[in-house]
Amino acid sequence: MITRAAKKGPTWTPLPAILVAVVMAILFSVFMFEPISVDGASMEPGIARGRTVIVLRVAYGLRLPFSKRYLIQWKSPERDAIIVFRAPDGKQWLMKRVAVAVDESIQIHGDKMTVNNNSFLLEPSIARELSRYERIPTGFVFVLGDNLPVSRDSRHFGLVPHSSVLGRVILVPQAGLHERDNQ
Repeated sequence: MITRAAKKGPTWTPLPAILVAVVMAILFSVFMFEPISVDGASMEPGIARGRTVIVLRVAYGLRLPFSKRYLIQWKSPERDAIIVFRAPDGKQWLMKRVAVAVDESIQIHGDKMTVNNNSFLLEPSIARELSRYERIPTGFVFVLGDNLPVSRDSRHFGLVPHSSVLGRVILVPQAGLHERDNQ
């Protein structure tokens, strides 16, 4: 009687699984996090010029790739969050703090806006635009820089649409000893 030797199938190797995991990790980091270098003094002293921060791109929803549209939006920017958004002229990214979030009340008197017992002077055209509202409308936020004297923010260009928001700043690395000594 002649018996055939059992066929040996190919042995499983972990290489494809490792490659898939590496590709997924790269895609995850590319679409979830974005390092942004601060170019300006509007957020000083908390976030100094030249500092790099990490932005969570999916803080407010999942965007379609290369689009301003959200595939799914699960949250709106909240008051006191530091966000990165496209400037109204579309040429650069700006970083500011959300001063007034969706559905919070505002009061406009002349060129002055009062929110949460704080008053801000507005550009006349922005004051006229905002005087139509008693509350910040859905889909928008009012932002301010932490360094008010030098910041160009919603006092100058008006409300920021959620569609312009890249994400929320989640990490501001601290200066190293050498870096602090040279400042």
